[in-house]
Amino acid sequence: MFERYFQNSRFANYPELENYLAGLGLFQMNFGLKRIQKALAVLFPEGYPFKTAQVIGTNGKGSTSHFLASIAGAHNIKDGLFTSPHLLTVRERILVSGHMLPEEEWTICANIVDAVQSKEPQDALTYFEFVFALALVAFCRAGVEFAVLEAGLGGEFDATSAASAEILIFTPINLDHQNILGESLTEIAGTKAGAIKPNQIVITAEQNPTVLAVLKAKALEMGNKLLKPAQGQKFNYPLGLMGYHQKENAQLALAAFSLLANKYGWILRKPALLRGFKRAHIPGRMQMVGPMFDRPPLLLDGAHNIHSFEALEKNLEIYGLRPRAIIFSCMNDKNLGTVLPKLSTWTDGPIYVPPVENNPRTARPQELAVKIGPRAQPVQNIKEALNLAYKVPASTASNPGTGGLLPEHLQSPVLICGSLYLLGDFFKLRPGLLEPA
Repeated sequence: MFERYFQNSRFANYPELENYLAGLGLFQMNFGLKRIQKALAVLFPEGYPFKTAQVIGTNGKGSTSHFLASIAGAHNIKDGLFTSPHLLTVRERILVSGHMLPEEEWTICANIVDAVQSKEPQDALTYFEFVFALALVAFCRAGVEFAVLEAGLGGEFDATSAASAEILIFTPINLDHQNILGESLTEIAGTKAGAIKPNQIVITAEQNPTVLAVLKAKALEMGNKLLKPAQGQKFNYPLGLMGYHQKENAQLALAAFSLLANKYGWILRKPALLRGFKRAHIPGRMQMVGPMFDRPPLLLDGAHNIHSFEALEKNLEIYGLRPRAIIFSCMNDKNLGTVLPKLSTWTDGPIYVPPVENNPRTARPQELAVKIGPRAQPVQNIKEALNLAYKVPASTASNPGTGGLLPEHLQSPVLICGSLYLLGDFFKLRPGLLEPA
């Protein structure tokens, strides 16, 4: 299908592609869909050879997307998944049947995308747009039947909105990235609701009434009905992802898949649902790493805004966890309000604050430690933080919690949280933990 784009390739190998992406700038934004729409129109003049779902929201996007792709795959529907951000390698952003693609395939797909983008620097695809277009090409080449597309920050001007999806799924929308999306919930919801197009299935999780009103109005304007998962239905599927909130994400994914199944004649099978929910895996989202040799267990969570920190706090209580130490860092543009001093209530031990490596947005450890409280200590990097945290005895945690959902030897972990980019620094040290056990 793409053979005509194989000539005059820019990238001879994957390292050359990595250098090119680095030059685009991971955080560089250039709003507007004209660039990506033009590229996709050339690549897919007759449309996409797979069904698509777009997932938009503030929290729960990644989990809902992974659940949806996983249960599709368990029903023998070849699934593709596009997510962001990544923790260690950009290859994490594109999965086919739950696995990253080889570097060679990335290089081939990148050359195809590069062949159709504008050669004028000011009109070239951004980092996010380039990788998204690459994902669609990769899905096509892999024979994907159903692609799940997790939106980035927005909705209306998000690159994923350039590919009209059969179903649009809204996870909970809250305040986040106000400097980009808008200062109020109404503005943020309006930006995300702008992705709604005519003739779509539109489904939403439980929302703030203000958000729900915005979504309903936009869906009605586009001639669609805003749907919600049926309330009160029993959900007894064991999940591969920890967290009380994961049940809601899984229910939303199931409701979305059921709507698609009804439309396209897919047959839901309980054994397949059991496999799909159990197989779902996201590194760095309430990920428990068991003790190894003389090292204590680790709990990895990418909580990065007030809503996700509230969820993390509730999970600590439910699972009966009292961290012996916390390793925390975040971006300097995050408005975390009362979250920072609250960290000291989660542990009786120290809080180590490293910078996020090679990231211009990282908060300064000294300043962050002051905001957190007297037990917070700035350190040079995450390796130093881990070495210090490993030495903190479990007895430091005087109240291991009452939930009791995990064995006693896991109830006093070292908690690493605050930013997915901080977890990326951790996975550089333990890359094997990116893959399911």
